[in-house]
Order: sequence, then C-alpha cells, then structure tokens
Amino acid sequence: MIPKNRLLIFILGGFLFSLDQILKYLARTNPANIFVWKKILGWEYYENIGVAFNLPLPNYLVVVV
Repeated sequence: MIPKNRLLIFILGGFLFSLDQILKYLARTNPANIFVWKKILGWEYYENIGVAFNLPLPNYLVVVV
C-alpha cells in the first residue's frame, strides 16, 4: 500500500502537470494576449524554437545530446 504522503504528492503532481498542459493548449490555440485580471495576470504565447532558454543550437547537436 502507498503511504498517504506519497499518494498526495502523486495526485498533486498529476494535477499540476494537467494544468500545465491545459494552459499550454489554450495559449497555442489562442495566440492573442490573454489577461485574466486587469492586464496584470495573464499570458502571452511565445514559441521557443531552441532548446532550453531558446539557445540556438544546431539540430545535429540536439539529436546527439
């Protein structure tokens, strides 16, 4: 049996992962700026074409790594 702490962490992780994927889907399908509250809280779609932090690495290096 899984201890309650681990089960809670697993459920919370699944919830946060699902929330992340839903927000990414909404940002991709509606590329306009979306403000939830008074132009303070919201998001803007920015496609990251590089690897981490949009570093311009060649494709062969990305595949190898």
